[in-house]
Amino acid sequence: MDRSKLIAALVERLEVKIDQDDPAFVLVELNALVFEELVQPLLDRLDEVADSVSGLSKLSNLPKRLDEKSAALDEQITRLNASKEILIAEIAVSVKKKLANDIEAGVNSTRDRTAAIVNKMLTKHVIVLAVLLIGVQIALKFV
Repeated sequence: MDRSKLIAALVERLEVKIDQDDPAFVLVELNALVFEELVQPLLDRLDEVADSVSGLSKLSNLPKRLDEKSAALDEQITRLNASKEILIAEIAVSVKKKLANDIEAGVNSTRDRTAAIVNKMLTKHVIVLAVLLIGVQIALKFV
């Protein structure tokens, strides 16, 4: 603190001249020390906050990573849907063949036979789909 500049400012503004050894400067120094003691903890806390904010900036690539995970899940869901469509088509073809065989063989209980075939095939394919969907649900929990 340049006392001569402060004295010049007082003379200019208030037309009051004080000496460099004036007790007013003791009060100014005391005020600076108290201010420093009160402000320093705030400055320290501000540094901590600044550090944590800089740590948060590392999370700036999080949206990109989430987009990548989302795209991978979308791709997996698309493959599962394609698998489901293929399984449905396979069931339809198999049922159609079995029905045609039953009609040719003159089986009277076509409805019962069809239900048994569909149940058997659906059970097998539903288990496969359930396992695939459980895998997707588990993957979604980790995103």
